Amino acid sequence: MAGGVLPELIAFQEAGAPDRTVWVAVIFLLALKDPNTQAEMLLRFSQMLKVEDALAGIRNAADAAAVSERRKALRTLL
Repeated sequence: MAGGVLPELIAFQEAGAPDRTVWVAVIFLLALKDPNTQAEMLLRFSQMLKVEDALAGIRNAADAAAVSERRKALRTLL
């Protein structure tokens, strides 16, 4: 898992609804060794993001080291 905090919001088109715009501040990249685990991984990842203030903590981190620490703490939930 890799992630990044963007300096400005950027627009993405919503998957399945290209007429809807989603403004994004944090991007994650997930890599899987076994494609058969995709559904399980996405479920666990979405549960991780439901942890109170998970995204806010990453987005408001002071620097890259703080983002990395917060991401590592959340990653233990996967």
